[in-house]
Amino acid sequence: MLLLDDLGLESSTDAVKANLTLLLDRRAETGKPTIITTNLTDIPAMYARYHDRIMDRLKVFEPHFVSLPSKR
Repeated sequence: MLLLDDLGLESSTDAVKANLTLLLDRRAETGKPTIITTNLTDIPAMYARYHDRIMDRLKVFEPHFVSLPSKR
């Protein structure tokens, strides 16, 4: 089980994007459970943050959208 918490808050460097792409590839290839949380509220916001390669990998996972009020 892997939990990626607050996807979208990480640095947006080429190295980070390359590592995220590799990580998502490996998780999808092996079928290992992966939970990803993010405050990015819609697909266009995610495309604005990530390039097509990462978005293609994210499409492999089954999304479940949950909207909750902030506790801050």
